[in-house]
Amino acid sequence: ARETDVYDRDHPSWKAAAPGIGLLSVGIAIASVRPPGSDVRGWAALAVLAAGAAAASALASRVPASSVLRLAPAFVLAALVALPLPGGILVAGAALLAGRRGFVGPGSDGGPSGSVVFATVLVVQTAAMLIPRLGVDGALATAIHIGVLYLLLQGIAWSGGWLRASRSDEVVHRAFGRAMTHEAVAIPLAWVLVLAMSHPEIPAGALPVVAGLAVLAAWATASIESADAELRTVNDDLAARVTELATLHATGREIVSSLDLRRVITIADRECRKILDIDEFSIALTDPETSRLRTVYRRRRGASPDETDAVVRPGLETGAAAERTPVRIDDLSSRLAAPPTMFFDVSGSAMIVPLLVENRVVGVLGVRCDRTAAYDDHRLSFLTTIAQQAAVAIENARHYRMATLDSLTGLFLRDYFFRRVEEEFHRAQRYRAPFALLM
Repeated sequence: ARETDVYDRDHPSWKAAAPGIGLLSVGIAIASVRPPGSDVRGWAALAVLAAGAAAASALASRVPASSVLRLAPAFVLAALVALPLPGGILVAGAALLAGRRGFVGPGSDGGPSGSVVFATVLVVQTAAMLIPRLGVDGALATAIHIGVLYLLLQGIAWSGGWLRASRSDEVVHRAFGRAMTHEAVAIPLAWVLVLAMSHPEIPAGALPVVAGLAVLAAWATASIESADAELRTVNDDLAARVTELATLHATGREIVSSLDLRRVITIADRECRKILDIDEFSIALTDPETSRLRTVYRRRRGASPDETDAVVRPGLETGAAAERTPVRIDDLSSRLAAPPTMFFDVSGSAMIVPLLVENRVVGVLGVRCDRTAAYDDHRLSFLTTIAQQAAVAIENARHYRMATLDSLTGLFLRDYFFRRVEEEFHRAQRYRAPFALLM
């Protein structure tokens, strides 16, 4: 999830557009003095590359997947190599305006800032005019030139997010490294675009065809990545459902087999925390004599349980019990007219579910999270199922207690005494242990 967030978070739209607007302004200012081409073919090449970069960047920006392949840098590299100043600046500006994330990658929390992107394009444009060809002619020199510019373009831009990330943030560093290697496909694509523009034997119509095929490849890649992201989401949901079903099965089998009220509540607390984000877990039971709810168990995250017996004042819990309907609150601070009293705190989000046995309320179960909107309808359904199992187990534990304890004195009944004596006597016989009875 964190690795996806590195790519998905971005600036507000006006900040995202600022580098592109700035580059276009600089490029137009330079072009008014020094046009990027002296003939129609030069202007046509600039238009094709700008349109291709914008389309590829827009397609990549629409995909939420973290591993989307960005092809917009290939159009910028081709403009930097094959077009004179300010061709590369104008193409980069068009790509940034169409989709900032589709050109420079992640957003503000993981990638370069707008100023870093702006400065990077200007530095690489200058380097494109100053880097020597190393005495090599022809296609090899073009490939080397593009490769050097690619390293500059990617290295400077990504360093903006790399340096801001902590040294121990392996997720961010791994995302940067993968992008640097996977997107090296921009080098051969830019090389083909440069040949289509500058080789004398290639007709002028080849550039739009190559650019169109590159945009088509960007569209296919974006579609595949989008489908893959949806498939991963579905798989994650299915895995979560399987985990929930396994938890429900294990909980039901363990919770119903126990006749100890404290153990039943502890099991419900433990199993709910496996699936839900819980900062407080609480259970209130209905007093058989007064029919009032009394909180019998509360536990904060990481703390020991609080088993103080306290009457629940009228509020959300009593309302859920009276209506026999589960309640989900996304922001407890907005419900101060009737705040819950079964929790230590009244902030964040909460779910309160009645414990029903044959449509009779035996108590309520509540969970609370410090975050607002931490729960949804699916989590409410899961908690309701746990509550149904807990309600039956709590009622069984109560009946067992009534069958073994005297309601007035709290002492064990006579029949229970003789059953326990017989069990201990047979255990002593089986293990040949000493046995004594003191009355």
